[in-house]
Amino acid sequence: MAAGVCLPCLTFVAFPLDSGDEPRARREARKLAPDLWAEGLELTVLVALETAKRDGVGGAVEAIDDVQQRGPRSPVVQAIVWRLAEQLVEDIRRPQSRMRH
Repeated sequence: MAAGVCLPCLTFVAFPLDSGDEPRARREARKLAPDLWAEGLELTVLVALETAKRDGVGGAVEAIDDVQQRGPRSPVVQAIVWRLAEQLVEDIRRPQSRMRH
């Protein structure tokens, strides 16, 4: 998981997502983003976007502008929180025997 992300907090998005309640998961992602942002996600996101810009990833400049203007309310940040929750669900579903290796 990325730095600046509280895993117990992210479960508020991941658990409804895992159970198929996508509307609730999206609501929780919107509610959670400002807290994660304030606790360190901001730096992680900005570094990742600057790296993407440096690497010539399309849309990176626009994403940086949007994140700088809107902060945790940016759709970019919402998408990142959503993806982190998806990754947590993937980790939860992974059989224990494979996690130990």
